[in-house]
Amino acid sequence: MREGTGRVNRRLLVVAVLVVLAVVDWLSDGVGPRLVFGTASVDIRTIPEGAAVLVNGEPAGTTPIVVSDVRPGAVVLRLEHPYHPPELRRLTLERGDRRDVEVAFAPASGSLAIVTNPRGAAVSVNGERLADVTPVRIDGIATGQYEVAVSLHGRQSKSATVEVFPDAEMERTFELERVAMGTLSVQTVPGNATVTLVDAAPDYRPGVELPVGDYRIRVAAPGYGPAERTVGVRQGRNVVDVSLARVFGALRISIRPTSARIRVTYPDVDGSRDVAYQDGMELPAGPFSVRATAMGYRNLVRNLAMDGDGVTLSLVMQRFEVTAGQRFRDRLRSGGEGPELVVVAAGTFRMGGEGGAPNERPTRDVRVTQPFAIGVYETTVADFQRHDVWPGEPEMPVRNVTLQDVGAYLAFLSSETGYRYRLPAEAEWEYAARAGGR
Repeated sequence: MREGTGRVNRRLLVVAVLVVLAVVDWLSDGVGPRLVFGTASVDIRTIPEGAAVLVNGEPAGTTPIVVSDVRPGAVVLRLEHPYHPPELRRLTLERGDRRDVEVAFAPASGSLAIVTNPRGAAVSVNGERLADVTPVRIDGIATGQYEVAVSLHGRQSKSATVEVFPDAEMERTFELERVAMGTLSVQTVPGNATVTLVDAAPDYRPGVELPVGDYRIRVAAPGYGPAERTVGVRQGRNVVDVSLARVFGALRISIRPTSARIRVTYPDVDGSRDVAYQDGMELPAGPFSVRATAMGYRNLVRNLAMDGDGVTLSLVMQRFEVTAGQRFRDRLRSGGEGPELVVVAAGTFRMGGEGGAPNERPTRDVRVTQPFAIGVYETTVADFQRHDVWPGEPEMPVRNVTLQDVGAYLAFLSSETGYRYRLPAEAEWEYAARAGGR
């Protein structure tokens, strides 16, 4: 009897344990309910990805994710992303369902303050330089991660990754320590060369103070080939010598008439040079001008630039097909016309006056060998304003101009028309004033 009773008790104990396990499994939504009711699955994707997924309050992973073995019925999905407000989705699932859920989080913003010690540092956010210097506050910035870099001359540059959360005020402070400094002076040949610091914040000047390190410099001068090199700046005074190589090009001109005389003007190391043209002559790279004259033809001027490839010109001078007293205006390349001119014929006149000032005596015969054109009227303010801003009524003569102002205006007319404009020589002025010899 005792042995049978023991077996019954053990069986009752096993049954009781199974019942308890079944109840617990049922209440905990375990295997039992799923065997009875079946399951469903949900494929969840979000924009952006990486959102935490909670199914009926229980963590399930991060998006993108397929959540399997979801009990049919009412299901609440909660999606949480650190840079966006949470999103809820309520579903009703049936046995065997496979549901796709796509959620685009609503845009969110916060504020970001960037502070440095000392103040006044340049700030870049994701590689884009801000207009302001520290302290800087950016309101309404989209949530997310940002790479923030700060720099201040003479201080250590620093960077950091900063997160901006929804409706939060974020602040990042940088302590900028001093760095070792040195000065840089570049001695150039020629002495008028310009020096540029490539990819460096300060503009170059002799003795510029820079953090210790290596710098790329560029040296250039008219008529010379540029040079780039890396120079090391150490503590103290640093002096670098850079000599540029002169660049030359050949000038070749064909001209009609072939009897024309050609002169070439160009800047050189020791000043401006004005020389007679020779075929294939070598000129330094940079600006130069060509002036051609011939009896019976209008003077011709061309302003050009020489480079290492040389310059070849084909010029045709304009024959004088005018009569004394003819009036005309040259067209300007920029539009409009130049001042009104009148043709004065070649001829001979008696220059000076016996009863005049000492510098007008003795009188002498002067021959003007070539016709020329001279302004009919005094240069007006309107004429001068084609070249430069100038005060006064447009129709009135221009006043208070210096010789340099006049030279610049004549150079403008020469460049715009392609013909040489100049002040008349004393003999030309008196000849024109005497109306061609009278």
